[in-house]
Amino acid sequence: MPKPKKNIWTDKFFITEYLKLGSVDRVFRKHNFNLPISAPTYHRLINSWGGVGLVKTAGPNSNLSEVLLILSRLLDTQLPLETFFRKHVPASLKPTLSTTHRVMRKIKEGVFRRLGTALIITPQNNHNKILVGQDTSLTNSHFGHKDDLSLPMGYSKHKESPSTSIKRILEREVFTQKVINQTLPPHLIPKNIKHFMTINIADVSVKAYHLKLPAKLLKPNQLSSFKLKNLKLIDLTELTSLKPLAKGIRPGVVEIAQQFSLNTSLNPSINCQLNQQLAYIFSN
Repeated sequence: MPKPKKNIWTDKFFITEYLKLGSVDRVFRKHNFNLPISAPTYHRLINSWGGVGLVKTAGPNSNLSEVLLILSRLLDTQLPLETFFRKHVPASLKPTLSTTHRVMRKIKEGVFRRLGTALIITPQNNHNKILVGQDTSLTNSHFGHKDDLSLPMGYSKHKESPSTSIKRILEREVFTQKVINQTLPPHLIPKNIKHFMTINIADVSVKAYHLKLPAKLLKPNQLSSFKLKNLKLIDLTELTSLKPLAKGIRPGVVEIAQQFSLNTSLNPSINCQLNQQLAYIFSN
């Protein structure tokens, strides 16, 4: 006698799809709007998951990783933007031309209206080990930049608290399976946590925070994400010894690690080297 088919339409399934795709609308489109749940009910599920709800997605639809990839290659070639797109950008990325134009204009103007959050996560008893992963969010590996090494980082919303911004990153880039299983421990984020620097990456003003977590939570089998793979602790010096525009490293990551290693209370605000060089070359 054949086994009855297992019902895949569980609450965990819907939460998994949401964390994987980033929005309710994208989940509905992936499944051709044929889901046994209404959009309002889906949002209520998200808002109540784990008893406290998930932090909603922040930021625009544009893929920051793809924009950074294009800007890095643009800097390498130093071609005019339209020429670069015509010669080097595959058709699937052509729609990002207008986005890249806008980002370049903001870099030249020094105006950064979008916000982001980056995390230096260390064990509580060892601040010389930091958590990194490989960015898998690129949908096109034409330039060979897929799987760049990155800190947990992403968009934030205006006027939200630092703890909300940080919780969003933990849910999507560090402890995704724990979130799905509703086993993420509460109170991981100090109430009055302060950022130790601000760094402008592309057209995003990113605040970087140091989050100290129990070592048992930073073992490989405790970490999971749909955006970062191979999450692991590495020696801080593995990043601080690199040049900021080293290949295989997401722009801004080396500068954040270097500032953290200084262990000062200066809380500087800087432009990443990618921004500095793009602004210099394309303003002359």
